[in-house]
Amino acid sequence: MVKEYLKHRCYSVYDANLARLLKKNGVEFYGAYWIICEYLWQKESSECLLGEVKQLAENFGFDYEQVIQIFKNNNLFEITNGQLHSGVIWFDRAEINRKKALRSKAGKISALKKKTISRQHLLNQHLLNQHLLNQHLLNQHLLSK
Repeated sequence: MVKEYLKHRCYSVYDANLARLLKKNGVEFYGAYWIICEYLWQKESSECLLGEVKQLAENFGFDYEQVIQIFKNNNLFEITNGQLHSGVIWFDRAEINRKKALRSKAGKISALKKKTISRQHLLNQHLLNQHLLNQHLLNQHLLSK
């Protein structure tokens, strides 16, 4: 299961394609759009077979044929070769993966810095101990004279 959340942009109703969908066809198809986006997100994919969309239509009570036609007319999904593809979902997932990679890289750099600092600290501690031991031995030698 995906740990990240699908970005449901609060301004999505102002997207030209979604606004046209709402105006012409109403909230039922807006809801169907987001149901399909959520489904794709849960699949961790940006595409699915049209048969999967048909199953979603049956499960959630929207007209499959009408939804596909409306989505085609409003350029909300790419529909080719029996598959439905969402550029929005693909972009969001690519962005999350990019951010994960940056965080991973930053984490590795941070760990390397800590390791380097830790080694430097140990070396400094060793040199200080050596210095203190040498001071002690010198003091003992001077006292014994």
